[in-house]
Amino acid sequence: MTQSLKKQEFEVSKELNLSLKSKKTHKNYKILILNHLFRTYIFPTKKEKIREIPILQYRTMSTQLKIPVKLVRAFIEPFLADLIELKSFLKVEEFMFSSKNYASQIKIYLHRLHRLAPIFDYKRAKENTKILKLKLKASYFWPRVTTQAAIIIYITDLLDPLEKIKIKQTNLRVLCGCSAYAFHMTRNKIGLSPASIRKHYGGRPSY
Repeated sequence: MTQSLKKQEFEVSKELNLSLKSKKTHKNYKILILNHLFRTYIFPTKKEKIREIPILQYRTMSTQLKIPVKLVRAFIEPFLADLIELKSFLKVEEFMFSSKNYASQIKIYLHRLHRLAPIFDYKRAKENTKILKLKLKASYFWPRVTTQAAIIIYITDLLDPLEKIKIKQTNLRVLCGCSAYAFHMTRNKIGLSPASIRKHYGGRPSY
């Protein structure tokens, strides 16, 4: 499945004829399509497995975005294949996210997630990482890096004035490899309601 989905990435690259100018077009399409996916459609199952998106949903997204169905699929299917690979990697290499070297791990992981799905303001997320670190330190509480990444992206997205429709939490948790229990437990543990986030994080706009 993963291998067949990967072929779509080659097809879209070929179709867009990746010159220097079209690379920017390729990037813009990826941001637009994946943002729409994460904010309007829940792609994991109830057990947080990656579901196959039906063709009718692709057609709906195509109509909403005014982009050909072929291009919508050509960006989403390779992304889903890469996400499945990442989830498998996290299961095998779980020990890498359990040590106390959180500072470097969270930066590396956020960068990897942003390359996979550029759906959040990466620069602002790095700033929010520093603020969250202080809050966790004050609480003597250090959740796994995958959970921290989910919280950081959640905060970053909530405060982003450019995104009126927010990322669906189920999609966010699956992207980061964070369980629903860990996500909500961490939010409750350090008091992260939308109101408190705007207060403690200043409600500053994303750059």
